Amino acid sequence: MNLDIVGRIRKENEKRGWTVYRLAKEANLSHSTLTNMMHRGTCPSLTTIENVCEAYGITLAEFLYGQDDLIHLNAEQKRHLDRWNLLTEKQQRAVELFIDGLNQIG
Repeated sequence: MNLDIVGRIRKENEKRGWTVYRLAKEANLSHSTLTNMMHRGTCPSLTTIENVCEAYGITLAEFLYGQDDLIHLNAEQKRHLDRWNLLTEKQQRAVELFIDGLNQIG
């Protein structure tokens, strides 16, 4: 995975019409911290990235992968996925065959 933190920040700022100064204020970071990161290639800390995400109102995953790349599950889907993960491979295959059979019934 190619982590272009600066590129993602530029993209998110552009979407919102924000400047680096505005982001610094919203993220409760010093302007110099963000400026050094944006123009000098300083590597941001995880805390800095988390503050940026909070300012944008997005999760760290949404920031790193892009909101369009994530699959959002509702509560029922999460519950089914949790139960799926408890099954053995053999049980998972049996469920897949069962679902295939249901699809054939129409």
